[in-house]
Amino acid sequence: MENNLVALNVLMQAIGTIGKAGSKLENQIQFVAVQCIAQSIVNRNSTPANELYANLPKGQRHDALLAYFEKFGNLAYLKAEKKIGFFDAEKHGLPKLEWTNAYSNLVRDFHWTKGTKKPDPKSSYDFDEEVGTLIARLTKIASNTTNSIKNKALLDEVVGTYNAYVVRTHEVAHTAPLTDDDKMALLDVATDRLEAMELLESI
Repeated sequence: MENNLVALNVLMQAIGTIGKAGSKLENQIQFVAVQCIAQSIVNRNSTPANELYANLPKGQRHDALLAYFEKFGNLAYLKAEKKIGFFDAEKHGLPKLEWTNAYSNLVRDFHWTKGTKKPDPKSSYDFDEEVGTLIARLTKIASNTTNSIKNKALLDEVVGTYNAYVVRTHEVAHTAPLTDDDKMALLDVATDRLEAMELLESI
């Protein structure tokens, strides 16, 4: 070995080992996460879910696990306490969760890593698109009646500023000023874009 450079076949074997170990770990997490959800429904116990979340190794997707818990279990992240706690769906006007065979199969077949979409690596950013995506996400949060929202007026101002930006940038691109009808049409386009982004976020 020269300059600590290992042979290529050794390197590739090490990479393969990491891949297998990662897949095994994700499957172990899946098994435990399903049981954590079951505990929250059957025994109204959120402790296992919180323990798994707290002990998830660095580099694993905490956001995906949390979304998985909140999607299927009587579980929610308590921001003030910085932990996952019990969330009574019925008290918030949502259907009662029951750990039936059909529901357990549904939870088991939905892999926890799909709780949220894994972000694509990128080095080029379009702030128009980024802000639009952010607004869509915040609008979705604000529309959920189970969420506690503070300073919602800020979102309304951001949406207004964003829509005005869309109108202004399109107006600059034209040699003649836009008519009021043109501006209304562009505002509709901006609104449609936000709704489309929100829909994509929900898929």
